[in-house]
Amino acid sequence: MVRMAAENPHVGVVGCEPFVNGVAMALGKIAAARLTNIRIWPGDVRDLLDVLPASCLARVFALYPDPWPKARHHKRRLVTPGYLRPLARAMAPGAALCMATDIGDYARQALIEVPRAGLAWTARAPADWRQPWPGWQPTRYEAKALAAGRRPVYLTFVRGSGGCQAAAPAARRLSFCAPVPGRAGLRRGYLDQDEGSGMATGGKAVPMTAHRGAPLAGVAAVPGDKSVSHRALILGALSVGETRISGLLEGQDVRDTARAMASFGAEILRHDAGVWSVHGVGVGGFAEPGDVIDCGNSGTGVRLIMGAMATTPIAATFTGDASLRARPMGRITAPLAQFGARAFGRAGGRLPMTVLGAREPLPVRYTLPVASAQVKSAVLLAGLNAPGCTVVIEPEPTRDHTERMLAGFGADIAVEQRPEGRVIALAGRPELRAQEIAVPRDPSSAAFPVCAALIVEGAEIRVPGIGLNPTRAGLYDTLIDMGADLTFENRRIEGGEPVADLVARFSAGMRGIEVPPERAASMIDEYPVLAAVAACAEGTTVMRGIAELRVKECDRIAAMAAGLAACGVAVEETEDSLTVHGRGPGGVAGGATVASHLDHRIAMSFLVLGLAARAPVTVDDARPIATSFPGFADLMRGLGADLRDGAG
Repeated sequence: MVRMAAENPHVGVVGCEPFVNGVAMALGKIAAARLTNIRIWPGDVRDLLDVLPASCLARVFALYPDPWPKARHHKRRLVTPGYLRPLARAMAPGAALCMATDIGDYARQALIEVPRAGLAWTARAPADWRQPWPGWQPTRYEAKALAAGRRPVYLTFVRGSGGCQAAAPAARRLSFCAPVPGRAGLRRGYLDQDEGSGMATGGKAVPMTAHRGAPLAGVAAVPGDKSVSHRALILGALSVGETRISGLLEGQDVRDTARAMASFGAEILRHDAGVWSVHGVGVGGFAEPGDVIDCGNSGTGVRLIMGAMATTPIAATFTGDASLRARPMGRITAPLAQFGARAFGRAGGRLPMTVLGAREPLPVRYTLPVASAQVKSAVLLAGLNAPGCTVVIEPEPTRDHTERMLAGFGADIAVEQRPEGRVIALAGRPELRAQEIAVPRDPSSAAFPVCAALIVEGAEIRVPGIGLNPTRAGLYDTLIDMGADLTFENRRIEGGEPVADLVARFSAGMRGIEVPPERAASMIDEYPVLAAVAACAEGTTVMRGIAELRVKECDRIAAMAAGLAACGVAVEETEDSLTVHGRGPGGVAGGATVASHLDHRIAMSFLVLGLAARAPVTVDDARPIATSFPGFADLMRGLGADLRDGAG
């Protein structure tokens, strides 16, 4: 710590432990008497505003929680908004607060409360966890953690919103801290460092560049459908018996859902690649999780899980990565409140968020204000444990995987088309029966190699067993309307879902069209890659009714517009539309580095565009791709795509 202070004199250490106070005295001398020996309880953060000069608050200081048992009742107070908010207001923008803790409840409370004070957070661990600074001796709590092979947590709180990817320069100079590998998630109060996706907040970006090259050819064995995979795990956990799943997508999003189901009491086992089993606890059988549920990057996962637990009298706290924490959850919590559930989160209904399940749930009749399969599914999953009949009305149809799978698990569910829209009625409190689920290949993932084949001269690829649920096939209808050479062979039904083998060939004659707005719900995730195809077509493509894209992993309309413009393509955007003026085959200039905004579909869409552009296209960070399409780069390279790690 003294080494740290020598590098940055504006560092304060406060606490009541004698060692910490001694360090504070040393720091005071180094900082030219800016600090004095401060002997206060760590919980009394408000006192800092009286004893520390503003010049110190504008920099970095560390709060070391008192390790002695008598101070334990003070620890939770340190991270409550009433104490942190005045401190946050006093901190200069970009300043950071470092806090070390090895106590699970304490770290968990920080995770929940810090965003409410207007601070962002990341997590670090000592580079040498057995001796993070000279003279350090573990407390009994730290010793217990180290004996179990776990690292203490060092939380860094950064002033202002916008995440911690660019922490304050002074915070980065804390020499005894090193970025934690893997996902920044909390398990039993310590950092979960296994099976990380490499997307921990503050981790290093991994650029990737697409170059124009040889024609694409071969078989694209894309992974399993993400939507079906999420639902298979959740409904398997809510059923009685063992649900066997084959073809499960093993991307990070789905793994996060699997871990969440285990936290709620289900037994989740992986037997082989894509082959998993779920031993369910039955409807209403969820146990209260012992830790924060980290849903990573998955909006589908967190929203469906919230619905599944909302009518069980338990509490659960949800968080995610920087992208997910920026997405609004109000559209989910509003209908769940009608069941009797309560939710407490950040301003704007954002994560981290704690949901208290209804003790005496009531059935609801809910009309979707916007077309959203996630909202519909959350309401239906909540309705499983509510007495009576829950009814969902969707004026515009959305993907119906949840209805199909509920029927397959034995739920009493009826779907009827009426003048007011598609009406779904679900009888509550069923006993769901375990099933054998074969997950079809994901049409949203298949969109990337398929669209690449359409715009790369001389290409021809085959995608076997692709799911063609009519509520998901809007992209392929749109591509055919544009003149794409697509052939569907061996159409069949597998696991209740229509599938086929798809052949895609280079299509020089594609022309821009106006995409019917009513098609948006069936292809909402595919608009980014459609925009890349439109850039290589002749004429103008207009996409309307897509306001939903502004609240996805990022503002996808703005992200695509900015990236296409950087590649030399003329675009216009409105609140709910994107217009792309195509450059024709081989007409896209490329030569740009595009921001992925931690969005997997934005990253893959611009890599697809780069395969047909005259100059290479780089995405600044390809790590998010693993959340939905692990192995994307290897699959595309196997087809002949020239994808290179790094920029340029």
